[in-house]
Amino acid sequence: MRWLYFLWLCLWFFLGFFILFPFFLIIIQNKKWHKYYYYLAKTWAKVFYVMIGIKIKIIGLENIQKKPLIFCANHFSYLDIPLLTYCIPHFFVFVGLHNLGKIPLFGYMYRNIHILVNRASLKDRYRSFQDTQNAIKEGKSLVIFPEGGIWTTDFPLLSPFKDGAFRLALQTKTDILPVTLVNNWQMMPLLDIKRLTPKHQTVIFHNPISPIPQNNPNEEIKRLQNECFEVIAKTLEQYFKPPNPQRGSN
Repeated sequence: MRWLYFLWLCLWFFLGFFILFPFFLIIIQNKKWHKYYYYLAKTWAKVFYVMIGIKIKIIGLENIQKKPLIFCANHFSYLDIPLLTYCIPHFFVFVGLHNLGKIPLFGYMYRNIHILVNRASLKDRYRSFQDTQNAIKEGKSLVIFPEGGIWTTDFPLLSPFKDGAFRLALQTKTDILPVTLVNNWQMMPLLDIKRLTPKHQTVIFHNPISPIPQNNPNEEIKRLQNECFEVIAKTLEQYFKPPNPQRGSN
């Protein structure tokens, strides 16, 4: 049954993408049109979740202000991307690993709308940091997974957070908005089909965290990093009460 559900899930994911791809292709050609990508992608995500029978409960939408924000969410599943696309109520771009840009067709769309980074390349990390700064100046919100990928093997415990999102927040004076994806890992952690289970989703948008300029920027970056980590980790703990939860960040 899991394989049948996985095939059904894939059918609606890729069917929606192929139907909308010609429109994505048109939008990509002009940067001024990129904002319309959001409406197409959100429609795609909504149809996808309806067709796979998953309901989504969103908490804290009132915390999302009409200004550029840096959404920082835990990252336990490849379904995190369509889930956040469904939930965030205005245009944003993902900051993700460069491997996504290599996927045929999807990768072309993704790398032309979103911001990709190769963490193994110092030059590419610098380029992506500049791109994120420019996106915020253009009025765009960003979604960043501060764990830097799906690294944990002990769900739902967080991996340590990287500092890039928080350094960006301080330099651009942009609020961090922590996001807890409560149970996406229960539905499909990584691409482990053996653990695939239909599961209604809960997404929590927490109160924003504002950067405070000070003489020692590294201390402020660490404060933002730790505060965001604690908010998400404690929320997951409240739902699942895992033993000996990890604390801190690198």
